[in-house]
Amino acid sequence: MADLFEALAYQVHHGGSAGDNAENLLQEPGATLLSVFGPKLAEHLRNARHLVVLEAANIALRNRADDWLHAVDGELSRHARALASNSGLADVLAELESLRKS
Repeated sequence: MADLFEALAYQVHHGGSAGDNAENLLQEPGATLLSVFGPKLAEHLRNARHLVVLEAANIALRNRADDWLHAVDGELSRHARALASNSGLADVLAELESLRKS
């Protein structure tokens, strides 16, 4: 949650927008900075986790990366787990680290 507030503070301080009409969205009844900017932040975080896990898998596994990431491990693929949360990404990176060292 602290990361969310830090990103929101940056957006507000630097005049960033959550979209073309963030100011209009904030005029809606009950709208808050969190309700307007939160979804955009979640999208950026998911995209960042995607880029990180792809690069890490490509470095650790080379041509086997895609198959390894998309194989279902439990209920979700490793790729889906990595994109779902920072802790999911950390878990997948730990698995990759053990493969890289072996």
